[in-house]
Amino acid sequence: MQRLAADRQATDLRPPDAAGSVSRRPPPRPRSPLAVLGWLAVAVLICFLVAVASGLISDDAAAPTALKTAKIPPALARALAAGWGAQSTYIGRYHLRVVATSGPRASRPTGGELTLFLRVVKTGQPPLPSGILALQAPSGEELVYLTDLISTAGALQATINGGAFVGPVIGSFAGIKTSGSIVGVASVPGLGSFEADYTRFSGSPQP
Repeated sequence: MQRLAADRQATDLRPPDAAGSVSRRPPPRPRSPLAVLGWLAVAVLICFLVAVASGLISDDAAAPTALKTAKIPPALARALAAGWGAQSTYIGRYHLRVVATSGPRASRPTGGELTLFLRVVKTGQPPLPSGILALQAPSGEELVYLTDLISTAGALQATINGGAFVGPVIGSFAGIKTSGSIVGVASVPGLGSFEADYTRFSGSPQP
């Protein structure tokens, strides 16, 4: 009996083998407060962009659609002329990568390309920043047009027109500029709302 007990004790003291012994894992490390704050900031930013693109958050003095029916105040005219900041920071062509989307599955954008440039609206007046957004979806390609590009409190805003730059307003865009890219949420009836990354691959709007 004493020998059996000694053998059992020796067995218990053996190190675990790699063939199937269960090893104790250290408890998971708690997330740092900075990491938690970072994720909360991203979530708040996405919610803000969705709200602006959906029209839940608006500024009557700065809403792009108001420019079509109201006299433009001097401050807003300067913001409109400035567009999304210095031209060298956003004019050009972008690849579109969809992050999240909603709406009819056959019409949900899966990718595309955005071209931003300066467009002459009236002869003798300074050109205004504009854009063409080519969206790819299972149902085919859809072209929409960005006008009234302005910056409000660091957020980029634009009106989405259908058919042409002077076509009917069919949606809105809201986003932020990062280094070499734009993160934005667009809302277009029929296509739904989609969040996407726009990565600039050329500083020239010409193909």
